[in-house]
This record gives sequence, structure tokens and C-alpha cells, in this order.
Amino acid sequence: MAKGNGRLIGTGERHVEIGYAPQTSSANTAVPSDYVNLRDWDHCTILLHIGALSSASFDGDITVTAANDNAGSQTATLATINYRIKLGTAAWGAMAQVTDSKLDVVSGGEVGVASNTLVAIEIDSADILALSSTYNMTHLLVTMGGGSSSYTSTTGCLFILSKGRYSYDTPASAL
Repeated sequence: MAKGNGRLIGTGERHVEIGYAPQTSSANTAVPSDYVNLRDWDHCTILLHIGALSSASFDGDITVTAANDNAGSQTATLATINYRIKLGTAAWGAMAQVTDSKLDVVSGGEVGVASNTLVAIEIDSADILALSSTYNMTHLLVTMGGGSSSYTSTTGCLFILSKGRYSYDTPASAL
């Protein structure tokens, strides 16, 4: 699949792309998604599923990177991340925020280390456009892993794009 072309569902109101299919990742080997283009969208929800963890000692990070294109020619890491967490069958937690460029998937961290966890990261296009006045940051990439342990996790990622702008196309309702 070409980068940024993992289209799963597309409607006038939402568009879903696969960041990466479920796979095994280790905390010391980062698993990056494909870049997703937000050019025509004002909001992105990133859903990460963290499946079975091999150990409660898992130690990894979730980071979000903005870029000016699918190749990542110019990049910047989002310092502020707004997120919610759902552990197993429990209800979604309240929105929270970190300002140190990462969500810690570690015991005592923001995400913690429970199998079958969903993480929802909410990003507005203004958040990534503000990262650079020189480069038009319109693409997103999420990375799971990159910590310091060798334990593994099964993880998958979806991007849900919403609030379509239609700035480059004429919407069907206008015809």
C-alpha cells in the first residue's frame, strides 16, 4: 500500500485510513504509521489499539509527528497531545493532555500497561499548521514503541478524518 493511501471508508463527513494493520511491536523498536494527509480535513482522531502485552514491564511511547508531505521531508513532533483512554470494557476516560511530546505506555505513565487498551488522540488541523510558518504541515504520522524494554505488544492504528473543508473540490451538495 502506498503511503497515505490506506483508504478504508470515505464519506462527505468522515474518512478513515489505516495507519498500520495490527502487528507485533516491541517497545525498543518503534512502529510508525503511514503519513495521512489532512489537507481537506479540519480534525483527526487517531485510534490506537494496544492488544496483548507480553509483560507488565512494557515500556514504550506514543508520539505524533507532523510533516509537509508523505515523504516526511520537513517534520515536527507535536508537543501537546490531547487524548482519552479506554481500558478493556471500562468506559472511556476523560480528555487529558500531555505537553512533553509523548504518551508513556509504561506502568505509572499516561497510558499505563493494560492489555486491550484503546487510545484516542484528538488533533485539529490548526495544531499542526502552527508548528511551522515556513512549511505547510498537513500530514500526520503516529509512532508506537521506542521505549527501553524488549517486551512486545500487539498494536493497530486508524486515522478518522472529519470536518471536511472541501477547499480543493466542489462538494456534491453544491452541484
